[in-house]
Amino acid sequence: MISREHNVVVLLDDIFGETNCIYNREKDTPTLDKVHAYVCKGNIKVIITIRDTVKRRCQEVFDNHRLFKFESIDLNTDKYNLSNEEKQRILTKYMKTVRQSDYTDTKGFVDCNGDTILNKHEVSIITKENPFKGFPLVVYQFVQNDKYFHLGNTFLTDQQRLY
Repeated sequence: MISREHNVVVLLDDIFGETNCIYNREKDTPTLDKVHAYVCKGNIKVIITIRDTVKRRCQEVFDNHRLFKFESIDLNTDKYNLSNEEKQRILTKYMKTVRQSDYTDTKGFVDCNGDTILNKHEVSIITKENPFKGFPLVVYQFVQNDKYFHLGNTFLTDQQRLY
């Protein structure tokens, strides 16, 4: 329950679903109207996340509902894209934390015995990818899950086909 007296930030993550548009006009419009009223009052801020593919499928809602007339940030624009260096830092952090491995310029990621567990060429391919579900999430899944990790860079390069 949100109180109008408090300053609150509300996060609506994947508001209409992760892969398909799950929007019911009769059920969702009154909720969007209520959220809009809270936002207009001024002490409630709303952060809404939606994937590009879902937004395209729900475009009518975004074009017509007043809640979506406020400022938006499209993380798919060049301004917000991760650079290959930023992606490498994310991958390196996950590899060090989860796989206890370090990156070397000559081999790639090596384990505590000095054995290569992800070669330099695969690292290069991985850091050039822009997976459907977002680089940080997909790399996290890749490093955490042995099955995905053993697929190597194909786990990231085949992301589009999985959905």
